[in-house]
Amino acid sequence: MSSEISPQDIARIVEHNIREYCANISADSYINCLLGHQPELLPYFLHVSEYYGNDEKIGKIIENHLNFLEALEDEYKKRWMSDFAKAIADGLRDQIQWVYKSIIDDDSINTEEKANRLKALNDALDKLGKAILNALKSQKPLSFDELRKYAEDIVKNAGMLYEDNFDYYLDYYEHSLTESAQLEALDTLLDSIGNIMYDIDNKIKEYNSQLLTY
Repeated sequence: MSSEISPQDIARIVEHNIREYCANISADSYINCLLGHQPELLPYFLHVSEYYGNDEKIGKIIENHLNFLEALEDEYKKRWMSDFAKAIADGLRDQIQWVYKSIIDDDSINTEEKANRLKALNDALDKLGKAILNALKSQKPLSFDELRKYAEDIVKNAGMLYEDNFDYYLDYYEHSLTESAQLEALDTLLDSIGNIMYDIDNKIKEYNSQLLTY
């Protein structure tokens, strides 16, 4: 490592090690692990040298330079907020994927009904995708209430109610992310929506092909 160690350097090391640590915890969720390493908690957990790679030079800088630590906290906050935004977007993606899977795995409905529900799901995702695009263009994040309405349209296509699963992530979106991080979460979610809609389109074509053979 260079003799000139910047707050950005250390923030990058700490962020990487925390992501690795949280990704390998089986008894806790990734989001809960990130919450246990929030920026305001940095002074309390950073004394554990593993977080900064057991580098003695870094340890001395952190211990002896208050201004450096403050700058490090600012840099770490930016990185943590970005990681948390992605985790929320991934959680919302997983819930949408779960709704999709619950339709195709439902043995109580026939192929035609599955195709109809998937079409309705695709329409709901298309509306959400367009709303996200508008939010990104205007740089004004969608609110909790706005996203909640889209979530309701998405989950009803599964034939049951799963709003609570979405609310878990939307609550963190509303109360834990800065506006810029909310936009980042929406941008990440938009990519996932496109991928899921592509899978749904293919599944609808498969079902329609099966119906034509009957």
